[in-house]
Amino acid sequence: ATLEESLRSRLDRLAPSREVAQLAAAIGREFAHELLVAASSLPESDLQDALDDLIEAGLVYRRGTPPSAVYSFKHALVRDAAYATLVRSKRQLLHRRIATALEQRFPESVRGLPELLAHHQTEAGQLESAVDSWLRAGQRAIAQSAMTEALTHIRKGLELLGGLPPSEQSRRQELDLRIALGVALMAAQGWAAPEAGRANDRARELCEEIGATSQLWPVLYGQWVFRAVRAEHEAARVLS
Repeated sequence: ATLEESLRSRLDRLAPSREVAQLAAAIGREFAHELLVAASSLPESDLQDALDDLIEAGLVYRRGTPPSAVYSFKHALVRDAAYATLVRSKRQLLHRRIATALEQRFPESVRGLPELLAHHQTEAGQLESAVDSWLRAGQRAIAQSAMTEALTHIRKGLELLGGLPPSEQSRRQELDLRIALGVALMAAQGWAAPEAGRANDRARELCEEIGATSQLWPVLYGQWVFRAVRAEHEAARVLS
């Protein structure tokens, strides 16, 4: 606690540069010059002066030269101290700026790391968009056979979805998430995993509720495999 107070005091003494440190902290322990510029409301010259002050104060390191430079906080606690100075409304605003900058200026990064955009949308309170991004992150992880990561992303999307009011849109989002969850669970835990069975059963309910006949195939297949592997032959026969 004493160390955090000391770090905050050092940031306070760099008042003109503190806003840049806060934005950088919202990006993460490491941050690229181009993303910082795209998300900042400051002129680039003022931004560069602030970064120079943070480097001179020993709080931030720089690798390379702008605009290709990459910066990192000297220690995770420095980043945490800067982030902790943000009130919730300011924190959400900064994450919203970062998410917008990623979508508009760095589409390749978003395609390659959709979980990065999902994180900033979540912290910005943009829940509907964040759910879609967590789904894309989960689907991409499945395609790469990274099932542990896929389950983390998909469950995060479902968690956020629970905070949204019920609607046809939210049910369609849940259906997509449940289908992906079933696939990831069968791959990670086995075709007869109880949680996979529950995911596919819920997906079947959603298909029937919203008339999503085009998505029935993976759901029915998942249900059939689950029953067949568990030797529940009559139930598997009906599904087939």
